[in-house]
Amino acid sequence: MIFAKELRKQNIAEYLIYMFHLEDLIRFFDANIEKLYENYICNFDIDKKNLAETKEWFATFCKMMKEEDLMKKGHLQFLKSKMNELESFHLQLLFSSEENNYVQKFNVCINDLNIFKEKSDLNNCGNVETGITALYMLFLMRLKKMEISKETDESMERISRWMSLLSKKYYEFENGIAEI
Repeated sequence: MIFAKELRKQNIAEYLIYMFHLEDLIRFFDANIEKLYENYICNFDIDKKNLAETKEWFATFCKMMKEEDLMKKGHLQFLKSKMNELESFHLQLLFSSEENNYVQKFNVCINDLNIFKEKSDLNNCGNVETGITALYMLFLMRLKKMEISKETDESMERISRWMSLLSKKYYEFENGIAEI
């Protein structure tokens, strides 16, 4: 799918949040590609060729979710691998002597991440997966027009600033603009 590919190139955190959303969307439609097409894909403002390619992309995505037994919960293996890669990158940044700004941004939100981990039973997850999950939960709350407390909003803003910097650093590293 064109949008996902472009998002993946530009901002890894937003890409992962988007992919979490697609996993939930596929669960909602019980991985039925025809229902997904009729209720979601056919509304895309793209030409017929791209529409057919998008349907095929979603069909593959549905098949993968069924094969990996993710119809109730969990994330596709390739997304878990990307989060693990991003977690390793995050750790490299934390231990780099030249990344003081990054370390400061992370330290500002570490308590928020730990509280979210505890409340969401994510104690076995790394900080990157926790941050992505927290921001995805915020996205869902906004989508459902739920009330968000001032404390939650402030907490999510701190996590968001850290994830934004991590995504920027990852983009620069991946594109040869910067090294660790």
